[in-house]
Amino acid sequence: RSRNLGLLVVLLAFVALVFGLSIAKVTSGHMMVGYDHQPRATAIARWITANARVLQRLDSVLRRMQRG
Repeated sequence: RSRNLGLLVVLLAFVALVFGLSIAKVTSGHMMVGYDHQPRATAIARWITANARVLQRLDSVLRRMQRG
């Protein structure tokens, strides 16, 4: 009986956590955008700009590997 009550408390805490996070997400004020599984050009450009140094380093490493 005590195990069942413990499990009930854990499950209710989990439900409350998920509900609270959902409410926080909805009320945060950010516009929600549906993801249509197509990469957007602006998102790709932003990612490339943010990771330019890493991409340059990766490019130089790959070129060195190709040379032998």
